This record gives sequence, structure tokens and C-alpha cells, in this order.
Amino acid sequence: MSENNGALSACAVSDAMDRLGLRGTIPSLIAMSSDDVVIGPAYTVRFIEEGSGGFNQYVPSVPAGSVVVLDAGGRTDVSAWGGIIAAEAKRLGLRATVIYGACRDRTELGDLGYPVFALSSTPASGRGSRKARGGGS
Repeated sequence: MSENNGALSACAVSDAMDRLGLRGTIPSLIAMSSDDVVIGPAYTVRFIEEGSGGFNQYVPSVPAGSVVVLDAGGRTDVSAWGGIIAAEAKRLGLRATVIYGACRDRTELGDLGYPVFALSSTPASGRGSRKARGGGS
């Protein structure tokens, strides 16, 4: 999934960003499906609490090779990503997903071999409680 092929560790990337004066980490982020280091352009999405609709409709517009970065407001009581959408993301050639919030279906994510990083995992779906806004590099 990653073009890195083990050449870089997460710490090496973090140290390089520190030297450049860049902040690029989410404290308490956990590898939910693998310990892969992934590299790719970020495609950012923010979830908002304004009703339902448009939960994962952005996924087909994400360019292949991208890392989806979801701002779910740090919510860990409902998920922003799961196995079904990860399977579609993998089919579309996306590289990984990073979530400032929770995911679900950890076993399925691991079986898919699609890297997902999140604050936590919960079985509760976020569908119907919020919607995605924005989307882009």
C-alpha cells in the first residue's frame, strides 16, 4: 500500500518535519489495521454536527494515491470510517486514512490490508449524526 517500502520510520518523518518547523502529528493516534508508514498527498475532510447526509459521499472524488485525513472533531463515541468504506477506498487506490476521531471494524480493516490510524475504535456508526464537509488537498 505504501511506496515507502520500509525505508522510513514514523519517527524519521516526524524528526524531519521538526527540523523544517512543521507540526504534522495527532497526539494519541493509534494504528488500527497495520503499522505501515504511509506517504501521499492529504485529502482533507471535516465532519460537522449539522444533521445527516453526505457521510461518505466524498470518497469517489479522492484522487488515487491520496491519504484521506478526517477531522471528526476528536469524537470517539461514534465512528467516521469502517470496513465497507475502507474496501471501497482500497479499490479506488487510496493509500490510507487518518482520523481525528474513531473508526470501527478493526478486524475487517486488518484483513483488508488498508492502513487506518485513529484515536480509538467503537462499534457505533456516525452515519445519521453528522455529515462531511469540504474535501480537498
